[in-house]
Amino acid sequence: MPIHWVAMTARRTRILLTTLLASAALAAAPAAACAAGYGVSAWTFGARGSVANAHTAGAIDEVQADWYVLGASGALESDSVDPAFVGLAHADGCRVLAVVTNWASGDFSAARADVILRSSAARAKSIADLREACTTLGCDGVDLDIESVPARDRDLLSSFVEEAAAGLHADGRILAMAVHAKTSEPGDWSGAQAEDYARLGAAVDEFQVMSYAYSGAWSGPGPIAPPGWMGRVMDFAVSQVEPAKVWMGLPFYGCDWSHGAAQEITWQQASHRRAAHHSRVTRTASGEARFTYRDRRGRHVVYFQDRTALAAKLTVLTKRDPAAAGVAIWVMGGEDPRFWPFLAGRLGR
Repeated sequence: MPIHWVAMTARRTRILLTTLLASAALAAAPAAACAAGYGVSAWTFGARGSVANAHTAGAIDEVQADWYVLGASGALESDSVDPAFVGLAHADGCRVLAVVTNWASGDFSAARADVILRSSAARAKSIADLREACTTLGCDGVDLDIESVPARDRDLLSSFVEEAAAGLHADGRILAMAVHAKTSEPGDWSGAQAEDYARLGAAVDEFQVMSYAYSGAWSGPGPIAPPGWMGRVMDFAVSQVEPAKVWMGLPFYGCDWSHGAAQEITWQQASHRRAAHHSRVTRTASGEARFTYRDRRGRHVVYFQDRTALAAKLTVLTKRDPAAAGVAIWVMGGEDPRFWPFLAGRLGR
């Protein structure tokens, strides 16, 4: 998930993990067996209604709770851990992974990642805290979402992931990792260049390719994930990593561009804005829905996902790279509830 939903994260004041661990411990539930067909995993900030809808539709195997950030010392910090969510998700048959990021001061911090990766003590602290968090909360594993790492730290990042995998596997837990989309090594920008697909893929259990954010705040209006580009990204990923480990990133979000800026929005927000301004939806070659509107600030251009857009993306998985594991969704919350039964049907679940 290359962009965090800033309004949803509300990372206010950080509280050390040691304080959070005072929460009542939950016993670890056994990992849920995947349904027939492709797997479905989704990042979440704790959207319980979405988990329930997905479970009812038979369209979810795993939720990834975006709760932790890495402090400069490597210690985990958070202001949003919800121990009860773990039990509820397990009751719905979902594995639960604790997400940790290098989010700092409103963005993914290359400097924070660099400091931690270059310190053996900080790396060890991070891994120890992750293992303890899983034990305390009853999580089934960890999802590393360490983004925009300096290219010079490529080997250090791989070593950190290998160390984390060894520790978690010793506890009987799994390690997932979100990686930047690219179509060749080493990649065309620093964050992608820091990720050695083959080495990282050998270490982790789930290799989650963020095959979205093709357009965003750094670009003009455009599709979030055009299927042709997604196909090239996935083709490269499965050439470097065992396909059964590779998960295709699937966006549930859209963007609203105006005055040179872009705001990530949910399907629900896009639908409300379209209705409020009586805008007509058109369809681009990407399959994504598009509309425009005007307000006091001027003209807006919106791209968002609907079932037609999702169908075009899912074809990349089912027809072009059918040996891949499944889809990893950014992000639960505010989606069309009909997405879940639609996914279940399209993915043979």
